[in-house]
Amino acid sequence: MTDIWDQWTEHYLRLGIEPARICRDGIIDEHLFEQAERKVLFVMKETDDFQGDLREFLKDGPKTQMWHATARWAAGLLGDFPPFDKIDNEQAMRRSLTSIATINLKKASGGAQADMQKV
Repeated sequence: MTDIWDQWTEHYLRLGIEPARICRDGIIDEHLFEQAERKVLFVMKETDDFQGDLREFLKDGPKTQMWHATARWAAGLLGDFPPFDKIDNEQAMRRSLTSIATINLKKASGGAQADMQKV
C-alpha cells in the first residue's frame, strides 16, 4: 500500500495540493477483513473536512453519526442482517466497521464540493 500512497501523494503535489490534506483509506483492519466471509467495500464520494488516515481514525470503531450508520450497514451485510438490537451496540459496530474497507473517490479534504480538475 505504501507505493500506492506515494503515487497519490505525487499526483496531488502536481496539482498543488498539500500531502497533509490527502485522506488515506482502504482496509480498516487487514486481519479482520481477511477473516470475514464477505469482503465489504464502502465507496464514499469525498472526505469532507477529514485529513489524515481514515483507517487509523476508524480502528477503534465509529466516531461520528455517519460512521455509526455505516457500521450498522456493515454489521447487516456481514451478518445476514440480524435483528437490529443485536447490532446496535458499540461492540458489534466496532467489530463490523473494522472488518470492512472504505475508500473515498476524492482523496483531498476541503469540503463537500469537488473541483473535477483536481480529482
